[in-house]
Amino acid sequence: MEISETRRYLIVGINGQFGRIFARKLAGEGGEVAGMDVQERPFDAGVCPAYWQMALGIEAPAAAASALEWADCVVLCIPEDAIREALPSVCRAMRRDALLVDIASVKTRIRDRFREIKAQMGYLSIHPMFGPTEDFGGRAVCVVPLRASRRGERFLEKLASWRADIRVMSADEHDAVTALVQALPHAALIAFGAALAASPVPLETMWAVATPIQKLMLALTARVATSGDHSTSWSIQSANPGASAARESLKAQIERVESVVAGQQTEGFTAILDAVRSYLGPELEQLVALAKDAVGTTKSHESGLIQPQR
Repeated sequence: MEISETRRYLIVGINGQFGRIFARKLAGEGGEVAGMDVQERPFDAGVCPAYWQMALGIEAPAAAASALEWADCVVLCIPEDAIREALPSVCRAMRRDALLVDIASVKTRIRDRFREIKAQMGYLSIHPMFGPTEDFGGRAVCVVPLRASRRGERFLEKLASWRADIRVMSADEHDAVTALVQALPHAALIAFGAALAASPVPLETMWAVATPIQKLMLALTARVATSGDHSTSWSIQSANPGASAARESLKAQIERVESVVAGQQTEGFTAILDAVRSYLGPELEQLVALAKDAVGTTKSHESGLIQPQR
């Protein structure tokens, strides 16, 4: 039997950055949006006229169960640990013809939890591979279908209408690639920032002579270090089954660089850089151009128009 149109959306974690984005986008397209979060009030009562203040746990309160049953689609914009804890009560309250969506950054543990529950609703575990923005155009969204459904197909059509670059994969594939796409660069930036913080040189002194690459790395480090309450960054490092191997590989390559430099092995040093160039392959020229744009080429940019706070 053909399902009715998906009109009613319940967003759990609606006051978070992505919760707000989904709420505004769905309401803007005529959807009925309700929300749940730990704060007393929703971020915008006009966008979210129905709201419940609570934290979903193992047992959903009666009001939450009623809202979950009402929704055609439930979007979980909460951390991965909270999703796994809430799944039994959420699935128990939802209709079988509804759709469950989450935006967690790690997928295999959610998949395993969902398999244990043996729920019957459709489930898409998606992962926007970008910071919170309402512009999905050309930006990658990983999609892990945990249970296929017609509503799930329609949700993918909605993402496509937002011009998202949809990449469908399994949970194992997702966690393997994001260990390299997220866990590895985040770990490198965190370690880079920690090394600077542990040095005796104050930021003001370093900034006065910082190169464009240094400034860019500092900017990226600042982005990681100021990402909300760090629950997402922690989940990326602690929950992804491939994150530890990625960090070990990074450690091994730093030790390799240290070894060839300490041994005055110029050929070994060149071999490392040549291997990097070879890996970048056909994307090398585009990446070099991107780097030039990022670090800037004018004297005014390189001299540092941005000054550290005093």
